[in-house]
Amino acid sequence: MRIRWFAFGLMCLTGQVQAQQAELTLVEKQQSIAHKRAELMAKKQAVSDAHARLQEQCWQRFAVNDCLRDVRRAQRKALEPMEAALLELNASDRALRLQDREQRLLDKARH
Repeated sequence: MRIRWFAFGLMCLTGQVQAQQAELTLVEKQQSIAHKRAELMAKKQAVSDAHARLQEQCWQRFAVNDCLRDVRRAQRKALEPMEAALLELNASDRALRLQDREQRLLDKARH
């Protein structure tokens, strides 16, 4: 009888350790996503600042509207891959949060 209780206790302890390890990797993944998001936002800001300077230069030209249109088009083209990467990061962040929620619900149901 004692052996069964010991085995049961060992199984519970092993499950808790695995859950903690999974939680650590989940936190690490979320931190990684937050870090990548911050990098992308900084890159987007740099592109926006550069294009703002170009727009200011457009006002010194005769054909202002054509210049502004070209600068805006170039800005959209430069930001497009960053926006796609942000969408991908947001999707993976949602998936991680969903996985975390499901894991918490499973843990709650076990206890």
